[in-house]
Amino acid sequence: MFIMPGEIPKHPLCGGGCTVTHDRTYFDDADAVVFMMKSAKRNDLPDPKKRRPNQAFVWWSRESAWTAKYLYRKSLDDFDDYFNWTMTHRRDSDVNGMLYPFVARDFVKSRLKETIDAENDDLPRDYGIVEAENLLFGSEDQRKDNQELEIKIHDVIARKTGVVAWVASNCAITEGAKQRFIVVQQLQRLGVGVDIYGHCGNLTFGSKGFYPTLADYKFYLAFENGVHCRGYITEKLWYNAFYSGAVPVVWGPPKSDVEDIAPPGSFIHYDDFNSPEELAEYLKHLDTNMDAYTKYFEWRWKVPGYYPLLGVNDYKDRGLLTKHKNHFDNAFCELCRFIKGGVNQVYHKTVPSLKKFWFDADTDDCLKRN
Repeated sequence: MFIMPGEIPKHPLCGGGCTVTHDRTYFDDADAVVFMMKSAKRNDLPDPKKRRPNQAFVWWSRESAWTAKYLYRKSLDDFDDYFNWTMTHRRDSDVNGMLYPFVARDFVKSRLKETIDAENDDLPRDYGIVEAENLLFGSEDQRKDNQELEIKIHDVIARKTGVVAWVASNCAITEGAKQRFIVVQQLQRLGVGVDIYGHCGNLTFGSKGFYPTLADYKFYLAFENGVHCRGYITEKLWYNAFYSGAVPVVWGPPKSDVEDIAPPGSFIHYDDFNSPEELAEYLKHLDTNMDAYTKYFEWRWKVPGYYPLLGVNDYKDRGLLTKHKNHFDNAFCELCRFIKGGVNQVYHKTVPSLKKFWFDADTDDCLKRN
């Protein structure tokens, strides 16, 4: 449904690309077979005895643990030792399924305290890790490009006409969605100019398009539909805010999880405020104080490495970044990189308990059902 045949980019960061098919007759020839969380059913799974030794069964979730447990009513207690790899937004997954642009993989990995690959002790330590100097400091050309960004970004800021944008269609389906909608409505009542797009509001993007519309706003509400779910940081931060050029106001994931991967000084987190009133006052302050607001963009030219910004440095990647369902590319790109790198040839294991991995390891707040 979400990754169509031919959609893994033929890009060096993706190992040059892989062939994707939904045709089950190719099962015997596949290097990896991906099972989506919400559609995987025990009575519709291939016999693991027919799996080739170097064929990886991959469990993929793009949703939070709360959504899997309560919305899709998954117990996950009947998949013990069935899947070989997990592919999710969480850092302890076998395959990195974080929802950032795959072209910014090295930039994000340089932000992690340890590389994602290195956290999996069974993976080859040097697999896929970029030359240390370039990973930590960026290439000479990239450092020059980042220095030139400062002038261009001041122009980007000067063109902004809106205050806060929020795009949402899940207004009350999940517990987190209910809570975040209440916060948004409180901000509106407190005089913050929040424009709502999607089913939760009445605005549409029209002919201008998705990202160019969001680029007109100073802030974007990167409000997830889960409460303190581990690592649940989606395209709302990486694409809707960072790529479009709006400062993200984050609600949902633990602040420490965001700090581990986002550039310092690049986002505002709801948990830093004692009340919606405090957050509203802070946003109003930044709206009228350009010097304070601009500080949230300094990482663009101070932090080494490449992160795309709409209309500024994304020209060679824009086609990939703006296509439908682009935020799922990174997971399949990383999976393809593993396959092309031969990881499936040397990394043999099964997930002992998917339930323990996905539910037991998450926070009480995430799995709370009111």
